[in-house]
Amino acid sequence: MNWGQVLAWVEDDPDDAAEVGTMVRLVEARGVPALVAALRSCVSEKKADTTVSTAHKAKGREWSRVKIAGDFLHRADMMTEELRLAYVAVTRARQELDLTAWLATPRRGDRARTGHPEATPPPPPLPEPRQPRPKRPPIV
Repeated sequence: MNWGQVLAWVEDDPDDAAEVGTMVRLVEARGVPALVAALRSCVSEKKADTTVSTAHKAKGREWSRVKIAGDFLHRADMMTEELRLAYVAVTRARQELDLTAWLATPRRGDRARTGHPEATPPPPPLPEPRQPRPKRPPIV
C-alpha cells in the first residue's frame, strides 16, 4: 500500500482506519521531518512533564492526572473487550481524570448520518462516582 492509498483509506473508511487515522493526520499536518525532530527531542519519562501512552501500555501504571483522548469509540459502540480497555485507561488516574475528548466522540450511526462528527451533540456525561459508604459502628 502506498501513501496515497493510505490517505484514501483513512478518508473513505474512518471507522476501519481509526487506529492509524490519527497518525496519518499528524504526518499530513506536520510532515515527516518535523515528527522525526520531535521524537529526537523527547526526554525520558522520569524527566518529562507529560507522558503519552496507549491504553494497552498504561496497564499497571498510574499518573496523578490522566486525559483520555478522543480516539476511543463512543461508549455505546464499544464491545466488551473495548470497554475493558477503556476501563484500564480511566482507572490510571490517581487524582484527576479528563474525559472531555472521549465524551465528545459521536456514535457511529450519528457520524454516518451527518458526515460531520462535530455536528453531533456530545453524549450525556457519565454519572458521578459513588462515594464510599460511611463505616457502621460495631454492634455490641
